Amino acid sequence: MSDRRQRIYTVLNKCATMIDENSNLLNSSINTSNIDPLLGDTNICLSSLENPSASKARLHQLLSQVEKEFEAVLLENIALRKELERYGGLNNNNNNTHVITTTSGDHEVHIWKCSLDENKDDKDEDNEMNTKIIPSPLLALQGDDVLSCADWLQRDQIVLAS
Repeated sequence: MSDRRQRIYTVLNKCATMIDENSNLLNSSINTSNIDPLLGDTNICLSSLENPSASKARLHQLLSQVEKEFEAVLLENIALRKELERYGGLNNNNNNTHVITTTSGDHEVHIWKCSLDENKDDKDEDNEMNTKIIPSPLLALQGDDVLSCADWLQRDQIVLAS
């Protein structure tokens, strides 16, 4: 196995281990000894639940660790970085190529690549913008619920609403 593949494999295992360890910590705060499975009654005291902000802080810390690991892999992996740049994900210097996102009622978000070409003729004084959209999306993301809108939070993050 090449060094690059070994590094990616190691990072994936490390991230999976971090997620597993932290999910056990998050789930251990609920006392389930007072649940009667036959009656469906629960007698869980709210004080036995962990503070949600502490859980949120732990998850944020975990995700930042995972993000740092993958950022390190991305910096080392020149081929992957060039591929992402080609699709406009990183350091897009071509001002005529854009990535757009659309949602539909079928639980999917599509990411499209479009190109804006300025049509400048000496005879024609109207400077028109011709938009060319690739007929198939670059990426299709599946959601659990019907998605009503999607918007770019940053260059590489999409926020969805259902």
